[in-house]
Order: sequence, then structure tokens, then C-alpha cells
Amino acid sequence: MASPPTEDWRHGVAGLLVTPFDAADRLSPARLLPLLARGAAAGIAAWVVHDDIGECDALRAAEAAALQAALPALLAGRAPVVAGLGRNLPVAVTLARRAAGDGAAAVLVPQPTG
Repeated sequence: MASPPTEDWRHGVAGLLVTPFDAADRLSPARLLPLLARGAAAGIAAWVVHDDIGECDALRAAEAAALQAALPALLAGRAPVVAGLGRNLPVAVTLARRAAGDGAAAVLVPQPTG
């Protein structure tokens, strides 16, 4: 994967992640590993979990929190994580409070709903 992150990641391309599920519709963060490897090879500088588009509003709060917590470990310091907060206000606040402890380097704060 990519070299360890530097402050320059803020000037690079951030990859927006889909939420991986297994055949039984359970959250499966490890399924992101091939995507993370291909992104690193292509020069992705940081990864955004839960941006403000896609399926993020359909996730349960526990699913969103679990994926946010799992991503830094999957990356093992090879790229920073940006924790997206694109969801209803109570869940966005919860995820924002957890972000640093989960290992996120930054948060993406779109206009919350609800």
C-alpha cells in the first residue's frame, strides 16, 4: 500500500468508500481491503468513510460507527481517514465525538439533516 501519510494528504485525492456487506447483509469492513490496495496503488492520499452521498443515510447508527472504527485498523497507518458526518444530526454528533478516538485525521461536515 501507500507510504505513511504526511501532512500533504490534504492536497491529494481522497477516495470515497462504499459500505461493504456480506451475503447475509452484515457489515464486512475487511471486504474493503482489495479496494484500499488498488486505491493506494493509484495514489489515493486519504479515505473518506460516510461522505454525504450514497448509502450513508440508509445505515443504522451502529453500522456507521463500526465502519468508522474499523477503517483506521484496515489502513494500518498507510493513509489517513476522514470521517464523514453526512447523516441526521444526532448520529452526526455521535460520529464526530468518536472520530478522533477511532483514528480519523479529520471530519467532513456537510449540512446535517434532521
